[in-house]
Amino acid sequence: MIKVIPYILLGFPDIEKSYKAIEEFLADPKIRFIELGMPSKDPFKDGEIIRHFQNDLISKNFYLDDYLNFIADNFKPYEIKKFIPMGYLKDIEEYGIENFNEKVSKIGFAGMICIHDTSESEKLKMLKLPTIPVVSCDSSGSFMKEKFLKKPPFIYFVSGNGKTGETVIHSNDILRKALTMIRKKIPGIPVYAGFGIDSHEKAKKMIDIGFDGIIVGSALLNSLEEGITASEFLENLRGKKNEEPSL
Repeated sequence: MIKVIPYILLGFPDIEKSYKAIEEFLADPKIRFIELGMPSKDPFKDGEIIRHFQNDLISKNFYLDDYLNFIADNFKPYEIKKFIPMGYLKDIEEYGIENFNEKVSKIGFAGMICIHDTSESEKLKMLKLPTIPVVSCDSSGSFMKEKFLKKPPFIYFVSGNGKTGETVIHSNDILRKALTMIRKKIPGIPVYAGFGIDSHEKAKKMIDIGFDGIIVGSALLNSLEEGITASEFLENLRGKKNEEPSL
């Protein structure tokens, strides 16, 4: 079975539906982590789909403090260990890095994905929560070595060019070479491929190449908005039962 890290934008389409989706993912034994999108006023790395959903969320006055409070109040510590907050450094700065550090340390996240401009790399070091590296084919060996000093629970590999939901996936050859380099330089850490993976065929392609699993966001959010449940989405993404051997 294909291993999946789902991306959920907490609060979208509404807080009840996103909570229900998270509960379904928590009940799935094959899901080790859940990426929880933080509200952002300027999600510049995201494509049109997630930007649209983020704007909708902000219009409902759902901000970072609401996000953190909801998680702390509604989930148990062992569930929170599965959550990987994903957000933008600029929003954390606006909230207050010191305030953010204090709050997330009490909640108990194991790590986070923090998107930032290259010029903000030094500010990233002010975060107390371990950051999960986002690696692409353009990432140099020195970049990867620096990022992996804290040994994250997994590596987020960007599978192509473009923004979330709008990615043109690299060829199989390019993906295999990149994965080989990562495994050689940073052995023993699972590598999950994300960006542009919106079907069973694309998911299976990544597994066949050798990735440990996939990360899916835009396609999932679209499905939730259309009324498809999280469980139904996973079944479609993984393919029919017994169609492929367990992975």
